[in-house]
Formats: sequence, structure tokens, C-alpha cells
Amino acid sequence: MPLKKLLNRLRPAHNEALPPNPPEHQGVASAPAPAQHYLSKKDIRHAIVEHVQWCATFNDHLSGTTDSVLPGAALPASGLPPLPDAVKSGLGQWLRDQEEAFGAARPVLQEIRAEQLRLHTLAKEALRLTRRHRFGDASKLLNTDFERSRQRIVQLLRSLEPADD
Repeated sequence: MPLKKLLNRLRPAHNEALPPNPPEHQGVASAPAPAQHYLSKKDIRHAIVEHVQWCATFNDHLSGTTDSVLPGAALPASGLPPLPDAVKSGLGQWLRDQEEAFGAARPVLQEIRAEQLRLHTLAKEALRLTRRHRFGDASKLLNTDFERSRQRIVQLLRSLEPADD
């Protein structure tokens, strides 16, 4: 299945908000429970889809194409969608929402945030190398550190999935 169709199927509707707390805990001013009591597999899949979409947009910037642009998306004059930074990316916004809801009770969120910042730093370096026609160096970076970081983010996100959801 093409990436665009997969992303369209997995992406939640724009009006579908992620709940900060399950209904039984709303309005209760107690310390948050462990992660598995708050996030559903759907929540985690949403975060993974946002991460994959950013990676596809990054790939477009590397190749100078718009292969991953979702249908109907407005493009700037450059022809490429802007590459969001770590905070403004879909995963960055998801992390912000989760951090606001759960704070320090979720150390894995801090791990994901740190790894995401590392991934974005590596992506900037790969783009810089590519623009300087240092394709071998960019390829090495992308196939080692960048790929490990990309996979680590998915691994950390999946570690949040509840076992019985």
C-alpha cells in the first residue's frame, strides 16, 4: 500500500482529540498512575504515524520530491512542505500534550523527547551534507545514527502500549 494511503488510513480525524485522562480519572486531583493506564494503542499508533509522516517529509527534502505530501495539502513556492522542527512536528505536539497531562510521572516521554531532538539534529546534518554534495557522508549518517534513532523512537513509543488494549 502506498505511504500516502497508509498514512491517511491511520491518521485520526482532525476533530478527534486525544483525551488527557481516562473518564474515570477526570476531575480527580491525584498523582497520575503508570503509563499503561492512560494511553491506548490508538494513541500510540497516532504518535507513530506522526513520526512516520515527519520521516517521509524529511525524505522528500532529501530527494527534492513531494512523494509523501498528503492530497490537498497546500505547498509553499519552494514546492516542498516545510520540515517542522522537533517541537512543531506532529510527534512533538503529541509529546507536549502527553507531558502536560502526565508530567514527570512518565520518564519514557523524556527519553522519547531526547531521542526526537537527536533525530532532528541528525536530519539537519544530513540535509547540510547533501546540500554540499557530500552524499557518501550523508548516506553513512542516514544509514547508521539516523536510522537507529528513528527506530529507537518507535521502540520507545511501543513500550507505552498497554498489554491488554
